[in-house]
Amino acid sequence: MALTYVGIGSCPHHETLEEITDAWDQLIPVFIRGQKAKVIHYDPSFGRREEFIDRYFETKGFKKVEANHWVSDLMDVTVNTEAFHHSQDDYILEALAEKAIVTDTKLIVQEFTGTELINSFKAAYEKSSSQENFKRNVLFDITYGTDCNCMTDMTKYKPIYNAQGDFINFLLYSEKDLLPLIGFSTAVNTLIKKYYVKKYLEIINQQVDYRRKLNGSTVLFPCAAYSDSSTPDEIMAYLQSQIRPIIEIFDKLGLMTLKKWDLIQNLLSNYKSYDIYKWNSAMVNLSK
Repeated sequence: MALTYVGIGSCPHHETLEEITDAWDQLIPVFIRGQKAKVIHYDPSFGRREEFIDRYFETKGFKKVEANHWVSDLMDVTVNTEAFHHSQDDYILEALAEKAIVTDTKLIVQEFTGTELINSFKAAYEKSSSQENFKRNVLFDITYGTDCNCMTDMTKYKPIYNAQGDFINFLLYSEKDLLPLIGFSTAVNTLIKKYYVKKYLEIINQQVDYRRKLNGSTVLFPCAAYSDSSTPDEIMAYLQSQIRPIIEIFDKLGLMTLKKWDLIQNLLSNYKSYDIYKWNSAMVNLSK
């Protein structure tokens, strides 16, 4: 299977080659070894570590063909000494995604600067010529929105493929479409749980806007669904529309009990009768 791997902020900061273990090797991560791959890196630090990077690739059996360019029997590696700015450079990823779609190959993009890729991922998906083939062939973030940072353990995370060899891209699925995927594997269930607990808690945090509108203040998280002109009940209705599908996912994952179901139905139906701070705490506890 031919693939392209893009690492952003991927220059090692170790002092010795021995420190670059499989867990921290972001240059040639374990999940692409032994495969035919085009590898592209972006990080200004490469410009300051040329000798160290040369030694790294030499120990891996690569031949340097020109500055910042190495090849082996299976891989072609290029490092760029410029920073990658998602606000202006995402057209590069979008073009690579389109190429993966057209050539029916795989593209993996990984960030190591702490920037989450979900917005860039969904924007590229919306612009693609075939969203179905995009889901099959393009993956931004091997941690699936759960652990994207400079210390991502490259042995703990890897792309997840289905029986046909295509990416399982649950971040692009609706909550309804996601339900049949639960139970595919323990690894998938774990990632789905981590991602949706995080998403659920972010939604619960938006309850601050309901509270602020009760007090006549402006909202902190305006969105397409509500603004400063919205009523507290309109904001709560939106929050509940986001919460209910996630609770279904929690249930399918085995996180819900009859007691929790009774509690959340009460919390959602009778929110006006609760102290708003106690309501928030009770909703947070339902994710545990």
